[in-house]
Amino acid sequence: MLYDIQLSEELQHYTQDVCEEYGVSYPLVIAIMKKESEFRSDAVSATNDYGIMQINGGNHEWLEGVLGITDWFDPQQNILASVYMLAQFNGYEDVHQILMSYNCGPSGAKKLWAEGVYSTAYSRSVVEILEGLEVMNDG
Repeated sequence: MLYDIQLSEELQHYTQDVCEEYGVSYPLVIAIMKKESEFRSDAVSATNDYGIMQINGGNHEWLEGVLGITDWFDPQQNILASVYMLAQFNGYEDVHQILMSYNCGPSGAKKLWAEGVYSTAYSRSVVEILEGLEVMNDG
């Protein structure tokens, strides 16, 4: 499935393959990309987040060790790292739990849940993007 977005067909196919391999929702990853970087592989945030999926620098070392990441601005490596991270949250049934864990880290998300917070502006924004994704018309 290809979406009408600013991401090459090649990268969309790559993303879909990686998502299938790790059991992660492909449309969700596309929505996160849009929210995080507007599909820009060269994006860097003020909070030390890098690439198309905005992987925080605090996660770089362990992901480099586990996945062999060498270039955070390479979209395929960045997508692989984020999908790998998202796969760690496959046990959650609610999309907001997945998104909060991705955005706040697992411990940050658990702290919010303990305070009775079950969605954030970030998770609601990604869900809104997800609901608005349009499949590319190939005819």
